[in-house]
Amino acid sequence: MSKEDGYGLQQWGLDEWGSVGPSSLFPPITVTVTQITQTIIRFDLSTFVVVNDAYYDISNFTVTAQNGADPIKALHILPVNDIATTTLFLVTSFSELGGEYVVAITGLSTKRGAPVAVTGNYRSLRTKTDSLIRSVPSHYDARPGTIVSALLGAIGSEDSRIGGGFSYYVGE
Repeated sequence: MSKEDGYGLQQWGLDEWGSVGPSSLFPPITVTVTQITQTIIRFDLSTFVVVNDAYYDISNFTVTAQNGADPIKALHILPVNDIATTTLFLVTSFSELGGEYVVAITGLSTKRGAPVAVTGNYRSLRTKTDSLIRSVPSHYDARPGTIVSALLGAIGSEDSRIGGGFSYYVGE
């Protein structure tokens, strides 16, 4: 067996991470899906994706209902002020509490030019951020993408991440 007869007809040698095996151009891309509210889904990717027209093209994002959940629709991506990012926020129609969903991203590319095709699962829950947004007086604009929504989303998400238990009541 020669170097050219490697596994899967790929050449053997040191890859870009110093491992012995078939050379690969790109590491696998993974995604973690987190529900921020019943209408906002956060994607944390393992690599940077380029922010361009394809990033904002809603047809590159699909949400599929599972196990009888009400279908929801991908509406738009919240804007970012950078040329590449590892975090995306997808705004959807209102999801059914307890509904299971599979989300897929295709059509994007990494900073190194690799195509992005990832899927992730989540179950729709009422989050701390949902509770915070519902408690905001009606004269504040708390729609997805507003400063109020972003601030409450950051507070609620981080409180959930660290296992905090905030209370709505101040005092005793």
